[in-house]
Amino acid sequence: MKWKRVLVLLGWSVGALATSPVTLAEQRLTAKLETPYASDSRRSAIVKLTLHNVGDEPVAIMKWDTPFVMSGGRLPKSQYEVKNGAGEVSRYIGRSVNIGRLLSGYFIILQSGESIEKEVDLTPEYDYGAGGAFSVKFTLSLDREPDRFVVTDKEFQDFKRNTLKYVESNETTIYLPGPVPP
Repeated sequence: MKWKRVLVLLGWSVGALATSPVTLAEQRLTAKLETPYASDSRRSAIVKLTLHNVGDEPVAIMKWDTPFVMSGGRLPKSQYEVKNGAGEVSRYIGRSVNIGRLLSGYFIILQSGESIEKEVDLTPEYDYGAGGAFSVKFTLSLDREPDRFVVTDKEFQDFKRNTLKYVESNETTIYLPGPVPP
């Protein structure tokens, strides 16, 4: 009899836990790509990237992997996937900035509900050949962290590592009416 009572109580406890509202913290980041000047041939290669934290946990973003840090008004490295109408990847001809080892200050912490956005002119960044329509997509790796050998132990331990591994934007189209001079 005693065992039956224990099993009934145990079953009731497990059932109560299973039906109670439990909130689990979750990281969710969206990346949205737009072409705000698509109908203006002089600015048709400008894209607007918006990163929005729609989860309830902060997300650490290595800012040198994004257009939110520019080098002389240019991207610090290839950050977009640009393809011509035949689906061939356009060659990146922009800058390649070597930032060295990763410091804590190289990260943007995007809190729950926060958004950041940036317009970028992709005209000088990729080889567009004779011009035409090009698909553009942005992918961001979220598995980077400060270099434990150049930051303090406290900075390394306090750094909130992402559970997300990457975020990918939608695909949009830009149009270049002709060859882009170097």
